[in-house]
Amino acid sequence: MGSRRERGGVASMSEDLLANIVRRLPATSFAAAACVCTSWRRACSQILSRPKLASALSLNPSAPIALQEVVDKVLSEPIFPHFAIVYVGLGFDLAGVLQYISRKLGARTPVIVTRDAGVIGMDAATNEVEEVELEDDSEDNEIDIDGACSIVLTVGFVPGLKVDCIPLVRPAKEPAMVDKFIMDIREYSTSISGCASPVGLIMIGDGNADIKCFVEKLDSAMPVETAIVGDERGDFLYRSANNLRNVHGSQKCHDDAVALVFAKERNSTPGVGEIRFHVALSDGVSVVGPTYKAGSVRLRDDVTWLTAKREGQTEVLDGESILNEIYGEMNNRIKFPEYYIRVTKRRKHAIGAEKAKLITSLSFHLVRGSKSSYQAAGTASNAGKSEVFGGLLFVCCGRGPFFFGRPYVDILPFMENFPGAPLAGIYCGGEIGRCSMRPEEQGSQGESSTRCCCHVYSTVYLVMSYTPALPGATTLRG
Repeated sequence: MGSRRERGGVASMSEDLLANIVRRLPATSFAAAACVCTSWRRACSQILSRPKLASALSLNPSAPIALQEVVDKVLSEPIFPHFAIVYVGLGFDLAGVLQYISRKLGARTPVIVTRDAGVIGMDAATNEVEEVELEDDSEDNEIDIDGACSIVLTVGFVPGLKVDCIPLVRPAKEPAMVDKFIMDIREYSTSISGCASPVGLIMIGDGNADIKCFVEKLDSAMPVETAIVGDERGDFLYRSANNLRNVHGSQKCHDDAVALVFAKERNSTPGVGEIRFHVALSDGVSVVGPTYKAGSVRLRDDVTWLTAKREGQTEVLDGESILNEIYGEMNNRIKFPEYYIRVTKRRKHAIGAEKAKLITSLSFHLVRGSKSSYQAAGTASNAGKSEVFGGLLFVCCGRGPFFFGRPYVDILPFMENFPGAPLAGIYCGGEIGRCSMRPEEQGSQGESSTRCCCHVYSTVYLVMSYTPALPGATTLRG
């Protein structure tokens, strides 16, 4: 009788009181509460009816403690983990972090653990934004302690979307299977939404693989509505919700990249609303000099020798002559310049048995031994009237406080436009962001549709927004 009265007391609790109780629970207890009964699930539904991005950074000099701190912070409030991204410094073992996060979030949660040149996030202890670039002093071979021990954990709840990791696999002694990678993305999206195009992709490339051409082909295969962002040269491990995709560590193949794919669910429950991804670019390079048409091009390893003609002229110039012209135009206005050649390419791309399409794309190539510069344009995307629930930043490793002379230059545009929205970021060796050319950069030869995905000295912003559905019932989607 006593146990019946206890159950009756809980069952008779008002929804407002019940919601007030479960709202205070950490993520694990909250998930358990949602499974108790229908009324408890309904109460949880009211609390977690909108998308949520939870993120935390730790600089604790002990890697295990830092990992524990970010997990405790992120899971201190109600959230169902639909995906997780972890940025770490050199002081962390990638496999150990992946195993720990997977154990905490569950095997069905896709996870990417990656490191590159530094991290950006909200400190777990102070809730203040921090940016930490990894400093490597080559003279004494010492690594900055803060950078080595930095970690950022980001967990997302995105009702109405399904998320998973899909790898770009390269069999031993064979080229990467780019067509299969794209088809896997399409098939996953189709299985979830009935549409071959996902809402967005967050792509992490292997630092030992040049994935520019892979990104170009992916760009040509996806409609402009699909957001594509990421880090071109990371060091990563991942775990997919589909165990068949977890091929890392195999002797037969290698992962050249991995994509976190966001696909819209077919027949989403009414009241879920719509999540959109917006991509913005803070450009890091400025155009100097005229347009040249390549004459002879010779490749050797990762170096290209070329001759070219200046637009409207017949004289053939070698690389040194081209650089001398540019040096003259710069007139020593920049103290530490570094030059890139922006190459417009027209190539035919075909996916599987599909008909080949002629695609115009841009890429940037470093001029070795030269010295150039860039401008920082502090801009951020405006997501309109929708509410922004979070954002991710992919920042070139050269764009930190040391260069700008003050902190937070690339972070402030996001924070000022979307105050209170969680953010996380990573300093990259090559930032990926699918953005159209600016009108002033488009040529006269039908390049209005030209896009550039792989950038240099830039910051790519991924802004996540949510538009509530019309008033109606909402249902918790775990």
